Amino acid sequence: METGTGALNRRRTPRVPCGLFVNEIADRGMTPCQATNLSEGGIYLRRLGGGVLLEGETVQLELALPGERESVWASGRVVEQVEELAHDGAAIEFLSLTWADRLRLRRYVARVRRRQLREALSGISRLVGPSPGTAAG
Repeated sequence: METGTGALNRRRTPRVPCGLFVNEIADRGMTPCQATNLSEGGIYLRRLGGGVLLEGETVQLELALPGERESVWASGRVVEQVEELAHDGAAIEFLSLTWADRLRLRRYVARVRRRQLREALSGISRLVGPSPGTAAG
C-alpha cells in the first residue's frame, strides 16, 4: 500500500510547511491539533488530543494565521488517515470556506512561498559567490 501519495497526486494548490495550532470542533468537543502543512485547498493535521480521524469524515476547523486577528473557519473532509508514531495524522480537503478566509489562506501561502524562495536564492548566492561581471568593492 502506498502511503501519502494519493493526497500528493490530488493536490491542486501549492502547500507550505507550517506549525500552526488548529482546533477541530465536533459533537464530542474540541480537539487540539497541529498543522504540518497548509494550502488554500487543504491542511495536514496531527491530533494532539488522541484519537483518529477516519477517511470520509467531515470536520470543522478553526485556525489562527500568524499576524491575523480573526480565526479562519473551515469545513473539511478527511481524504487520507495516516498512522504515525506519536500522533495520528489526517489530510483534510477544505469543503467550505468564506471567500475572505480563502483569500487570507491564499495570501498566507504566498507570503511563506516568497520567504522560502528568498531564503533559497540567498543560499545559492552564498554558495556561488559574486557573478563574474560584478566588480569587487
